[in-house]
Formats: sequence, C-alpha cells, structure tokens
Amino acid sequence: MNNDNKKGRFYPIFFILLLIVITFMYASLASNFGVKMNNNKYLEPTDNPTTDDKKTDDKKDDKSDTSNNRGSSSSTPTRKDSVPVIEPSNINWQIEFENLEVDADSIEAITDAHILSNKTEVNYTIYLRVPGEKYSFDVDVVNNGNIDAKIYDTVLTGLNSTQMKYIKYKVTYKDGTTIKEGDTLLVGEKKKIHLEIEYLEDIEVEDLPDTDQELNLTYKVTYIEK
Repeated sequence: MNNDNKKGRFYPIFFILLLIVITFMYASLASNFGVKMNNNKYLEPTDNPTTDDKKTDDKKDDKSDTSNNRGSSSSTPTRKDSVPVIEPSNINWQIEFENLEVDADSIEAITDAHILSNKTEVNYTIYLRVPGEKYSFDVDVVNNGNIDAKIYDTVLTGLNSTQMKYIKYKVTYKDGTTIKEGDTLLVGEKKKIHLEIEYLEDIEVEDLPDTDQELNLTYKVTYIEK
C-alpha cells in the first residue's frame, strides 16, 4: 500500500520533469534553426554563425561598393565642383571712349577728332602750318563692363620720327597727371583724358618742314584685365 502511494506521487513528478526537458529541447532547436512564422519566413538568431558571416560579408560589400551610397557615385560632384563659376557668357568687357569735346582754341581741323566705331580709338586729321598752332581735345575713358582693368599701353599713330622734331605731342589725364602703364580703371569708373598736338616755336631752322604738314592721327589706349 505504501509502495502504491509512492508510485502515485512519482508519476506527476516524472511528467513535470519530462515536460521541462521537452521545453528545453524545443527552445534549443528554435535558437539554432529559427522559429517558422505564419508568413513563411524565419526569425534568425543573432548568434547563428552562418547568419553573422553573411552580415559581415554584406558590410564588406557595402564598404567596397560606394556607387549606391545614398545615391552617390564616382561622378557625383564634390562640394568644390558645386561652387558657382562665372561663365564666359557673363563676362562683360567694355572699355570705351565717350564724350569727346574739342577745345575752343584749337585750329580748324580737316576732320575733327571723333571716336571710331570700336569705341577704343580716336581719329582726326589736321594741318599744322606755322609754329604755335595746336589742336587739342578732351575725351572720357569709361569702364562700362564688369571687370576691373589696367592700362597695357598707349599708342599714337601717324607721326614719324622727322615730324616728332617739330611737333609736340602730349597726352595726360585732365588734371595733368601722366598716363602710364598699369593705371587702373575700375568697374564703373570714368577718367577724362586730355590730348594736345602743337607745332613747336623754339625749333632749329633745319628741323622745319619744307611744306605744310597734314597729320592723320589716331590715339588708342589698350587695357587688359587688372
């Protein structure tokens, strides 16, 4: 009777232990192989060596292949490339003469001083017949463009070396300042130039010309970017 009672108490304990063992085995299998879900996918455990190796390989692939990194590629412009650049079409180089005015005390010209169509040259034709005669005028040089400029050189054509012996040729700014290479003309700036041609009075007789001198003269200032 006592033995039967002991057996009766043993069976519940046995079943409890068996249930614990089965539960443990099931949990172990689930952790190693994944638990199948209703959507036919598996939940993969983080300590599964096969899965971890695959994730590591994926990370290596991501590092080596940057072509799809947030939509960028090897041809994606850098920050430097994106800095705005002034296109040649936006450059406005416009240095020109304006507002030419001949002085009232000038001799009568064959062709009065006038600005040529390129707006960078002044042309005129005169006769200087006797010592003391002169011809002079003022003209503005203006920077109407969008680039600062400076003088490269100034040129007066139409006088030869013989004529230079009895002809005084002088070009300055209106205030008397000498015009020289490197003088600047900033954007929007205007400077007035004074040009004067005079038949010298204090010259040697042998330097005097035998005939009246017709002078066809052109004055030009060449500017370059500052």
